[in-house]
This record gives sequence, structure tokens and C-alpha cells, in this order.
Amino acid sequence: MRIFDLQQQVYNLLKEKGFPTGKDNFNVKLVLLHTEVSELADAVKKGRTGDYGQELADIIIRLLNIPIMYPHWGDIWKGSTFADIPEIKCNDLWEGMLNIHREISKLNGTDSDKLGVYKIFALTKGLSIYLGLDLNKECIKKMEFNWKRPYQYGTAKEGGR
Repeated sequence: MRIFDLQQQVYNLLKEKGFPTGKDNFNVKLVLLHTEVSELADAVKKGRTGDYGQELADIIIRLLNIPIMYPHWGDIWKGSTFADIPEIKCNDLWEGMLNIHREISKLNGTDSDKLGVYKIFALTKGLSIYLGLDLNKECIKKMEFNWKRPYQYGTAKEGGR
């Protein structure tokens, strides 16, 4: 799957489920991206190995919220698929998660974030390879699940319209 195609699916999901897509929510999107990394850390800490794939997918799905906020960026992935993105290797899970947190903290809501978004993707891919997981398949599975969820799922407004 092309990453830009997944990004478009994420955009469609956000619109359908009542979530904002504009850059006025930049700070919210970054904090929520950090929470996804923290959810992976919690799964690792508690030994919930079966949750690793969905947590990695959540990082990518949240990450794709960033270029959605900046439509003028176009296809920053330049037609790339998951296989085309080189992974940034990690020595262990904790190092990998820390490096993702560090890169998220560097994002500032400008066009220079394109490189940071790409790097976070590559770091997440490195974690998935370290864990022996297919990040593309995990993202497809998580998106299928998200489409079945109620309007504004995971919020205080869940299910309302």
C-alpha cells in the first residue's frame, strides 16, 4: 500500500468520525501522538505482546494526521510504500520509543516538519522490524477496526452527532 493512500484513508476516517483535521489542532495532535508511543510503552512494560502491532499502527495513524493538517505538502511520501521507507534501527524497544518521543518533540508546525514526520515513520518501522511485525498489515488491520468504531470514538462525545 502506498503511504499516501493510507494517509487519505486516515483523512476520510477523521472526517467521517467527526475529528478535526485543521492545523489549529496541531498541539493536540502532537500530544496524542506522544500518547500512542506511551501506550506501546505500557504494553511493553506489562508484557502485552499481542498489543504491540496495534500500538505501532496507532503511532503511524496518528503520525499521518500531521501531513493531513498541511494539504499544501501534497504527497510527502513521493509514492512510497511501507517497503520503500528505510527503517531506523534500535538496540531495544525502550531506545526506539525514546527516539520517537524525541522526534515528536522537535515538530513545530512548519514545513520543516516533513522531514521529522518521515523520520518518525522510519523509527516506527524500525521498531516493527525489531519486533518481527509487518507494519503495513498492522495499519490495515487497525484501520479496519477504526472504521467500525462509533462517531468520535475514544472521546467524551463518543457516539453522539
